[in-house]
Amino acid sequence: MATGQVDAIVADRFAALRALNTNWKARLVLGEPLWTEQVGMAFAKEDPALHQAGNAALKQVLQDGRYAKLSQPYFGVDVRR
Repeated sequence: MATGQVDAIVADRFAALRALNTNWKARLVLGEPLWTEQVGMAFAKEDPALHQAGNAALKQVLQDGRYAKLSQPYFGVDVRR
């Protein structure tokens, strides 16, 4: 797309954001997502305490802004959106 040889591509969100930031002179436009993907964490059934601790830690970093702050240097956006 940056060279004018392709009119459109379908890519995951982060590859598309990288293309926008890397090829800013090409004036690319990011469209709406075609679908969303859910991400989850897996815990051993035998360790409910770890499951609860993991959920509590995730809830805390989501609420206090650390999750959004951590996503900025790596993705340039809050990855929850």
